[in-house]
Amino acid sequence: MKTTLLIRDWRDAFMKEIQGHETALRLKEAALEERLTDWTTALTAVAVATCKQMGWRASAKSHKLDLLPVQRSEYLALDVMAFCDAKKRWRFLLR
Repeated sequence: MKTTLLIRDWRDAFMKEIQGHETALRLKEAALEERLTDWTTALTAVAVATCKQMGWRASAKSHKLDLLPVQRSEYLALDVMAFCDAKKRWRFLLR
C-alpha cells in the first residue's frame, strides 16, 4: 500500500512539473526539432524538480549534489539518483 502511494505521489509531482508551461514548451520544441540532447536536458531537470517536490535531494547531469563525499552530477551511471531523509552530508565509511 505504501509503495502504491509513493508511486502515485511521484507521478502526480512529475506531471505537475512536466505540464508547466515553460517546461512543456521546451520539451515539445526539442522533440519537434529532433534535438535529443536538449530534450534529455529538459527532462532531467523535470526529474530533479520532481525529487525536490517530493522532499528528496537529487544528483543528475548538470545538477551536482553536495550530499555525498565526492560531488558529482551522476552516480553509478544513473541519470538521476535521489536521496530521501538527507539532512546531513554522507561520509566515507572507515574501516
